[in-house]
Amino acid sequence: MSIEQLEYLLFKKKIAKSKLAEMVGMTPNNMYNKFKRNSFSIEDLQKICNALDCTLELSVTINETGERIYLVGE
Repeated sequence: MSIEQLEYLLFKKKIAKSKLAEMVGMTPNNMYNKFKRNSFSIEDLQKICNALDCTLELSVTINETGERIYLVGE
C-alpha cells in the first residue's frame, strides 16, 4: 500500500491522521513520521485496516504458474 493509497483511504473514511493515530494506539507524532518516511510495517497496516473496517490483502504470485498465495486476507 502506497502513502497515496493510504491517504486516499483516510479521505474516503473522513478520518484525520491524528484520529487514526489514536484509533491504532500511536502518538500523532509517530503517525506523521510513518507517513513522512513511508515506514509502515505490515502489522501497522493490519491495525490501520482493522481500525478503518477494511480488509488488507497481501499475496505472492508464482510467476511460472500464476498461483497466488495469500499472506494476509482472503
